Amino acid sequence: MQKLAVEKLTASKLFENVTDVSEASAAASSGAPAPAEEPGHRIILSGTVIGYDPGSRAARSWIGLGAGAAKVKVRFIFRHAQSNKEVLRSDLQGKFTGTWTLTGGTTEKVTRQSAEKVVDELMKEIHKNR
Repeated sequence: MQKLAVEKLTASKLFENVTDVSEASAAASSGAPAPAEEPGHRIILSGTVIGYDPGSRAARSWIGLGAGAAKVKVRFIFRHAQSNKEVLRSDLQGKFTGTWTLTGGTTEKVTRQSAEKVVDELMKEIHKNR
């Protein structure tokens, strides 16, 4: 979900620079120079999964129409990097209601689809509050 969020935020051009801290940490430990940044102009986004329901594969495949939906709920918090002051907090949910296959979708697929929908909701929330 983190990589997807970084990709979508980068592609959106909403922010001048988007840095994945997990990659920045790996580069720093390898001795690569860190990019020059102005801390006063940085926002830190953190996300915590606060709810997950894998749903029912059987219900998705046999009943359909949203039955057995997989859901993931994430709390996103934007903080000002210098002051650590909270700028925006939002609890968003992604939901995967079904699949076209008779199997109801694998756990990996429904989890990935739910996470993608959460990131899409995050993008909408950013646009709304910009």
